[in-house]
Amino acid sequence: MGVGFTLGRIATEQFATFPEQLDANQKVDIVHAFKFMLKPDVRQLGIVTSFDFKQKKAVVMKISVSAHFQIGEEAWSDFESKNKVVFPKDFISNITGITIGISRGVLHTKNEHTEFSRYMLPLLDISKVITSELTFEFPPTT
Repeated sequence: MGVGFTLGRIATEQFATFPEQLDANQKVDIVHAFKFMLKPDVRQLGIVTSFDFKQKKAVVMKISVSAHFQIGEEAWSDFESKNKVVFPKDFISNITGITIGISRGVLHTKNEHTEFSRYMLPLLDISKVITSELTFEFPPTT
C-alpha cells in the first residue's frame, strides 16, 4: 500500500562543531536519537533526527535536523481511529530514512572545506532502529 504524503518543510534545528575538542587521531563515535511530533489538525508528522559525534565522551560535533511531512487525506483516514493515529512501521521507516538522508546532506554542506568534512553519517539499518508502528493517542472528546 502506498501512502500519500509530501515533504512540507525542512529545518536545521541545531548544528555545532567543537574544534578544540577534536583529536584527528582518535576514533569518533556517533550517538543518534529520533523524536516524532504530530499536528493532527493539519495532518502533519514531523521527525527530528539528532546525531552527536563524540570522542572520549566529549561532543565534537552535533547536528539536529527536522523534516515535516504532510499526510494525504486518504492515508490519514486509514491511520486514524477513535482517539488515536497509528502509523505503520514501513511508513515510519521510510520517512526516518528520508530524514536521515536530509541530515547527511545538511552535514556535508555545513562541513564542506572544514576539518570536519571527513566525518559523515553512516548508513543505518532502519529495520533495527524502527521496530514497530508509531501510535499517537489523544484525550477522549466529550
